[in-house]
Amino acid sequence: TRTSGKILLIVQVALSLVLVTGGLLFGRTLNRLRSIDVGYRRDHLLTLMLFPQAGHRGIRNTYAYYRQLTEQLKRLPGIESVSFSNSGPANELEFFDPVYGSLSAPPVQAVSEFVAPDFFHVMGMHLLAGREFDWRDDEHGPQIAVISQSLAERLFGRANPVGRTIYWGPHSRAEALKIVGVVNSASLWKVESFHPMAFYQPAANGYSDAEPIMDIRTTVDPRSLKAEAEHI
Repeated sequence: TRTSGKILLIVQVALSLVLVTGGLLFGRTLNRLRSIDVGYRRDHLLTLMLFPQAGHRGIRNTYAYYRQLTEQLKRLPGIESVSFSNSGPANELEFFDPVYGSLSAPPVQAVSEFVAPDFFHVMGMHLLAGREFDWRDDEHGPQIAVISQSLAERLFGRANPVGRTIYWGPHSRAEALKIVGVVNSASLWKVESFHPMAFYQPAANGYSDAEPIMDIRTTVDPRSLKAEAEHI
């Protein structure tokens, strides 16, 4: 009927207003997220995940393979630096673990990440104290960690944390990690999670058959290198 047509028109107009309003709010949210200081450089960054191909034999030493792949990628024109990590940046996943400055103190929840040498350089993060990881930090080395500034301040206040020990995991079987460095806090995973407390371990301690994320810093448009990088 004519009446029902009018009602339908009103509903359509109302829906349009909702969609326009929603679009405006989403645009404002994107602009706000772009302006947030995430603690790392989001420009000229390419991330790749590799998957095993059907019919190919498995890799016996995943860590050694990815180290070799890192060196191969570095040789490509337009690539400045390469590393790899367990999660990679901006993947919207944060894996929290209990961390203790002392086993007699209550734990705090901090993001756990495994990263290869040069990771903080690739991300454009800043070393504030101590050192970063290098290739000597393999599965045969001591259990060590680099921690975020936010975690250092939470556990140790203004004291220098380098050389101290943190413990992570369930209290009854918490593992000890010697702190070798401190980096600036960064929202590497969820942009809206502002500079969460985090601790990083050498990649060699976190991989067996897992496929990490290749993290690549470029000097050109990252999209122009995607195809070539995928065929290394």
